[in-house]
Amino acid sequence: MALSPEHRLLTLAELQERISARNEVPFVIWDGKVRMSVARYQDKLLVQHFGEQLFLGDGAQASTHILKPEPLNTAMPCMVANEHFCMKLASRLSLRRYGQDQAAHVAHVAHVAIIRAPDPVLAIQRFDRRRVPGRWVGGPQGVRLPAIERLHIIDGCQATDASVADKYERNMGNGRDVAHIRDGVGFSRLFALRPQLRQPAVGVRRMTLWAVTTLLTGNSDAHGKNIQSYALAPPPTRRCAVKDLTRRSRTQHPEACPRPRARKSSFLWATIGNIRFPRTTATWQYS
Repeated sequence: MALSPEHRLLTLAELQERISARNEVPFVIWDGKVRMSVARYQDKLLVQHFGEQLFLGDGAQASTHILKPEPLNTAMPCMVANEHFCMKLASRLSLRRYGQDQAAHVAHVAHVAIIRAPDPVLAIQRFDRRRVPGRWVGGPQGVRLPAIERLHIIDGCQATDASVADKYERNMGNGRDVAHIRDGVGFSRLFALRPQLRQPAVGVRRMTLWAVTTLLTGNSDAHGKNIQSYALAPPPTRRCAVKDLTRRSRTQHPEACPRPRARKSSFLWATIGNIRFPRTTATWQYS
């Protein structure tokens, strides 16, 4: 039996209330059930964002955005501004150099925006969703919402038939006795997928863009699961937009931002070399 699309309005006041109560009520629990189907290290919420309104969807109605409030972990301050800045920077760089991907009608970097509830919340547009032209569904209070189609994607671990435990190229860590072991997902394995891409040149360009912007922003937790592709029929795939760019090196508050654990050194650093970033004195401000 086919599921029917269902929605309910999510007001900013309710969103703020739930953000403030995360120590008492897990952020993934809404209306008595779990609302999460994506990997999470930070708190996340899947919503449909249409115009200036947010909706929680059920049944056949797919989400369009991922909301990420500030983490409760004090070791990760200003993450909303951090990720927003890094993603916007990568977007500006990609559009200036390459323009829009006309074949896919999408930008090279996922679109992000800051919603104020009034606490800042990062809204990330999902690139594994597509609006169905000319189709609408009924929403609450007579609102008509666009029908959304889910797109099948796979990440770098799935594409290379690697375990999630091997998402870092140095899958055994950076210890003196194991740093030479690089059996995880690295660039050599990812670029070997080139023949499987529908547009190999575009796919390689997007992987290169991700590598360069990850290096420039100092994201020390980049890994194979950050690289994702659309699974198309017939088999060739197409690279998705860039996502999850943040600066993870220490800020001017070293006591609040400890250095990443050796285990978290990404395959990017292992591939390019043992790169270390100087301590930055920059501060993050919301705009």
